[in-house]
Parts: sequence; structure tokens; C-alpha cells
Amino acid sequence: MEEVEEVIIPEEVKPLIFSFVYSKDALSIKKYLSSIDEGEKINYIDIVNKLTKNDYYQYEPSDAVVSSYLIKSLQSALENNNTEKVYYVLSELDPTIINNIKEYVKSWLPRPVEYNIHHTVDICLNGVTELFESTELF
Repeated sequence: MEEVEEVIIPEEVKPLIFSFVYSKDALSIKKYLSSIDEGEKINYIDIVNKLTKNDYYQYEPSDAVVSSYLIKSLQSALENNNTEKVYYVLSELDPTIINNIKEYVKSWLPRPVEYNIHHTVDICLNGVTELFESTELF
């Protein structure tokens, strides 16, 4: 009797929900992120504060050091297959930065990604709205 292989049909692959977060007010960002229970949160403000506190002289870290930590945090979030949502705080609303992050995510992740922007009411999204599937105020 010939052995029949069991065919496993994969579940529909859910896209990663990748939300950029932007505000001119660091306190608003902190409040917003603390109100979110699920997902990975990558916040350059927290990284700068952590690195500054860990420096003996309390110097603010260089952009290269902060970038390195941001990339490492992003890699960790993307490598975790259980991650369904990522909240990434932007330091500025620059299309080049946004596109570079999207390209980096695409190079690390084999599944689809849905990009959103969460922002405060005082932010004008002219020129970057087309980079996102949706926008949300906080």
C-alpha cells in the first residue's frame, strides 16, 4: 500500500500592521504609545533617553549610535513571527526616511505589510499621504 503524504494548507498570511507615529510633542507620543497594549513599539525618544542615562557623563548619543539601536529594535520586531503590529516613531515626516524604512522592512519580511500613519491634529500630511494605506489621529 502506497503512503499518502498529508498536504498542509497554510493559513492565510496576515499582513504586518506597521504604523508610523508622528507628533511634534514628545509627551503626546509617550501618552499614545502607553495607551496601546499590543504590538512592538520603537521609539527613538526612549532610545535617546536610555542611552543618555547610561552614559557616565550623561552626553546625548550620536545619530549613528541611535540609528544602530533603531535598526536593532526593528530587526528584533521583524524577526519575531508572532509580531502582528509595529509602532515606529518618526523623528521627522520626511518621505525619504519613510521610504527607506519601508524598503528595509520589505527586505527583512517575507509577508505583506500594511503601512499606516498615526499623528496628532497639528500635523499636515501634505506630500506623504500617498505613502500610507490609512491615517489615524491620536
